[in-house]
Amino acid sequence: MMKISCLLLIGWFSVAVAAGSAAMNEAIAELLRVDQSRLAGLVDRDMRALRRLMADDLVYVHASGRVQGKQEYLGLLEAGDLQYLSLKYEEPPRVRLYDGSTGIVTARLRVDAKTMTGTPNQRVIVTTAIYIRTNREWRLVSQHNTSLP
Repeated sequence: MMKISCLLLIGWFSVAVAAGSAAMNEAIAELLRVDQSRLAGLVDRDMRALRRLMADDLVYVHASGRVQGKQEYLGLLEAGDLQYLSLKYEEPPRVRLYDGSTGIVTARLRVDAKTMTGTPNQRVIVTTAIYIRTNREWRLVSQHNTSLP
């Protein structure tokens, strides 16, 4: 009887772990889709999508060290002072989830952009995006970029 109880407990635990892993994998996939939508929105200058994806209290740290809020950052894009031509991860991003409501996406990102003077800016940065899930939707709350030497 003890063996049967132990086997049932192990079986139940295995099912619970598998279900938890499936839910975790789906949450990671969803967060990666949102992150890719953000990158596409930056390249396409889709202000409507970007406003929806970014939290109102967003803190955006550029690789130069410049810190901006959501409105300032989107203002650069709207005015054409910053134009992203291409944003592509060099390798799959590392994704970490906490309590199902906080997600961190970290990777090396190849950036091809143009400044307001038309100067091309091509480089690879390390980027960390922090998302919070509220009302079933992921919102970017912090973005920190670091230039590689």
